[in-house]
Amino acid sequence: GIGRMLYEECERVAKVGGIKRFEGYSILNGEGFYGALGFSRVEPIAVPMGPDFAFPSILMVRDI
Repeated sequence: GIGRMLYEECERVAKVGGIKRFEGYSILNGEGFYGALGFSRVEPIAVPMGPDFAFPSILMVRDI
């Protein structure tokens, strides 16, 4: 409920601003949520979190 409402407001504001595409990083267990919003998986990535650690994530995109 709340996550979807926040996303919908972000999309509304982005469209007003002329943005045509969202690109973001999802944590591994968030892929289903973003998929339900219409995002597509591009590739797995590692987000650097410090000199000795990278957080496993997924690059996801959605045209709006």
